[in-house]
Amino acid sequence: MNVMLSKYLFWDLSSLASRDVILLDCASELPVLVQMNTPPKHHWLESNDPDFWAVCSGKNSQGETVDLEVSWIAIADDWQEDQLSRAGFGE
Repeated sequence: MNVMLSKYLFWDLSSLASRDVILLDCASELPVLVQMNTPPKHHWLESNDPDFWAVCSGKNSQGETVDLEVSWIAIADDWQEDQLSRAGFGE
């Protein structure tokens, strides 16, 4: 795919509706916008933990937007260390 085209496509990803996806590369010769089906109710996320729901929905139980701080670098470092340990390169 043309680098310039892919740059503009990625800029648009954040503006997609929650059930819209763009199929790229081996899934389709050209980028295609697809709307996913709504999953049956028995596949919906359920939890009595308010923090879990806040992460999934971005809102607390009062409907206020929740801004959660996530350290993706720490998560990636932890994941990579775990992968190296499993491969026999860790301690």
